[in-house]
Amino acid sequence: MKDRTWLGKCAALTALFLAASASHVGAQDRSVPTRRAGSTPVFGYAVGDQVISKANPPSTNSQVMSSPFLYLEGAFGGRWQIDGYGSGSSAVSVNQITIQHNETIALDFEGFGPMLKTSGSSSGLQTMDWNIAVEVYSSGGGVLPGSTGGLVVPTFLNTSFTPGSPLYTPGVTGGVLYLHVKRQAIVHAAHEPGQYENQGSITLYRY
Repeated sequence: MKDRTWLGKCAALTALFLAASASHVGAQDRSVPTRRAGSTPVFGYAVGDQVISKANPPSTNSQVMSSPFLYLEGAFGGRWQIDGYGSGSSAVSVNQITIQHNETIALDFEGFGPMLKTSGSSSGLQTMDWNIAVEVYSSGGGVLPGSTGGLVVPTFLNTSFTPGSPLYTPGVTGGVLYLHVKRQAIVHAAHEPGQYENQGSITLYRY
């Protein structure tokens, strides 16, 4: 069963410790009861008598319940301000996301593609190409499946990250997954003034 969580949510970590103990009851010496007139003794001790007593052994029940937790830190947004005339590639913008978890998780990338012009002049190029690189690391620095190994076209991510693959278990990530995201806009002289935008979504699944 999987739980769908939008990035930005976090679940708190709670631990419940339960302990129960039983006290030990042992034999206690009793004095010889005082005999009342006309009464019949029920029991009595004499020197040299041995008293054997049995008591239930103590028992302790210790339990620890680990609740699921998910912590997210960082941001995926990227924005460039381009001033002046020219063509070429912008400087690479870098983001890092840190995910702490104790469940198996997966990432789903959807809607990534060319940037579309949303405001500005109606002439010139109405789309802008860009590239993206995604590198996934464990807490020990090991490269994990899903890493692109360099800049790729953004549509590549729509099929390389799905709800079912790759899956990241806490045993593999060490409980911490680092996601490095790099973007590079490709600007030409025909990109007249205006804003270009692509709104992709990243959904985190917990299993």
